[in-house]
Amino acid sequence: MGPCDVDDLVFLQYLGSELHGQELKDFRQHLRNCAGCRTRLAEEQALSILLRRSRPLYSVPPALRARILAMLAAYFPARTEGYLRGKQDITTRTQNPKGGVAVCRRK
Repeated sequence: MGPCDVDDLVFLQYLGSELHGQELKDFRQHLRNCAGCRTRLAEEQALSILLRRSRPLYSVPPALRARILAMLAAYFPARTEGYLRGKQDITTRTQNPKGGVAVCRRK
């Protein structure tokens, strides 16, 4: 079976319960018809479980998390838009006076 063109981010959004509406229906339909993606999803789920079990002792401070997400949004806007849309704590984007990078601020 040849490689599928489903974006990596879609798998992560699905595992994080961040796909909704038609996107969710379309992805589930695709999984029913694509053995390669079902295998890939199972692998991603296994990795996710492993990573959850080996979480770091400390969490990332909210300000650092916001800065990282802002940088990702600036460099990969199409790939992070859906991810940021589902986050409740990241609500606005403003321009950074030093370089024009979008900055997400907590509400």
